[in-house]
Amino acid sequence: MDHEGRYAEVAREMLLSGDWVTPHLNFAVFLNKPPLPYWLTALTFLVTGLSEYARLWQAFVGMLVLVVTVWLGHTLAGRRAGLFAGVVLLSSGGFFLESRLLRPDLLLTLWLCLALVGVVKALSLFSSATASAAATRWIILSAASLGLSVLTKGMVGVVLAGGIIGGALLWSRRLAVVRQVPWLLALGAFLLVVLPWHVLVGMRHDGFWWDYVVNQHLLFFFDQKFPRDSLPDSVPVFWGAFLGRTFPWVAFVPVAVWWALARAWKTRAPQHVVPVVWLGVVLGFFTLSPSRLEHYTVPALPAVALVLGSWWAALGEQEKVRFLVPIVCSGLIGVIGFFVLPMRLAMEEWAREFPVLLTSARLVCGGLVLGAGLAGVVFWRGGTQADAKTLVAMACAAVPLFFYTHRALVEIEPVNSWKPIGMRLAALLPPDGEAVFAASDEYQICGGLNFYSRKPLSIVLPDGYIPPTYLRLDGQAAFVTRADFAARWQSLRPLLLVVDPEHSDADPEQWIPPPRHEVGRWGLRRMFANQALLDHTAHGAGQTQD
Repeated sequence: MDHEGRYAEVAREMLLSGDWVTPHLNFAVFLNKPPLPYWLTALTFLVTGLSEYARLWQAFVGMLVLVVTVWLGHTLAGRRAGLFAGVVLLSSGGFFLESRLLRPDLLLTLWLCLALVGVVKALSLFSSATASAAATRWIILSAASLGLSVLTKGMVGVVLAGGIIGGALLWSRRLAVVRQVPWLLALGAFLLVVLPWHVLVGMRHDGFWWDYVVNQHLLFFFDQKFPRDSLPDSVPVFWGAFLGRTFPWVAFVPVAVWWALARAWKTRAPQHVVPVVWLGVVLGFFTLSPSRLEHYTVPALPAVALVLGSWWAALGEQEKVRFLVPIVCSGLIGVIGFFVLPMRLAMEEWAREFPVLLTSARLVCGGLVLGAGLAGVVFWRGGTQADAKTLVAMACAAVPLFFYTHRALVEIEPVNSWKPIGMRLAALLPPDGEAVFAASDEYQICGGLNFYSRKPLSIVLPDGYIPPTYLRLDGQAAFVTRADFAARWQSLRPLLLVVDPEHSDADPEQWIPPPRHEVGRWGLRRMFANQALLDHTAHGAGQTQD
């Protein structure tokens, strides 16, 4: 996928240059994101070589998030609630997807979980006069985890954790405990993690601090960042993505959240308040942000699992009929989706290119119907461990979704990944040729093209492009104007141009001068050459493209 190629390419260039301090993309300074995901990817490459096995560290992070969620559930609500929360998280479609994608949101979620574990553990010790040393260690763990969250995705982890912890203390009427926090030690642990990289980069690159603090954080939150390198999702899309990520538990979420809210309001106990506030802060914060993207819901998934796990563990106190309502709703969702989902996918132009996705979508909905039916039968019959058996029966509904998600990512690779385009570019471009990418403000999507072609690119910037303050375009050979590109295109040197109309401001045929040979098309993405070129791969040697 586009974003995965960016992280893989920055890591590859770290290994090529030996510079692990300043990230580079397309061999130009790239300071839009903190370095920890790049470092983990580069370390993975040292073990596996340059390959898509870079996702291995992300899968390992997913396992750690699962373990910490079970641990936190055990701490907050007991062993059964922790185990049930683990089953819910493990079988959630969004968690499965994020555990195999190379992007930082799941890593951010891990640090957020660890930070909250530290605070919850410390809260349980602050009331004891003899437990100050143990509480201090938990606070230091929390502070260090927040520092690692900053190295992962900037200050958003600190903002989310601050909102969750502050909201939970206020709700549970325990604000007084802040006087027992060893603030100097906590701040020291946080700064020890955060400062070294930020200070080094700030000393190396003028304009970094303004871009990092103001542009990448404040202006980005209000969708005023320049260049505008992402298009935000609407509130309905954001919430729809959140509910979709909770599949197959989506029908249980409203009931469990309502139950958790009522319990937290009644008891005001921190162990009951934390999961509810966690869920509300993450979803509320990004709902209010105009720059929201659908995958920003990922840090809310452990909170959903904790709420559902606690609710499920308490089912023995509830009437069977009340519990059967979400099971019936799950079955109805599956039945409706069985007919509606393929029709909805068929309305998307890109989806019509992959008919297997339309037909196999019914498998997912059918799995939900069968899982809900099996869960209902198991729970109604009761018996020993009925709640656990019902939970496992419902989790089985996610198995078809896992197969479908994996198959879908493989099927849509030709139009959703730079891999086929990069390999084609490498096959066609002669040693004396030049590879060019027509960029929008989101020029960093070129990373996948770099990674799969193993070639540097000349970036044709749109007219009026405003670079980040740390990036000086003058003297950067990677960036060219359209006028410079036109002159190069009509020279004798072979050029290959890759365009992505979805991220461009005009039809490429309106600004690419002749001669113009289209040599490939992948969905909306197209590749042009300024002369006839030979495919010099083993399978295509001697074939002329025109």
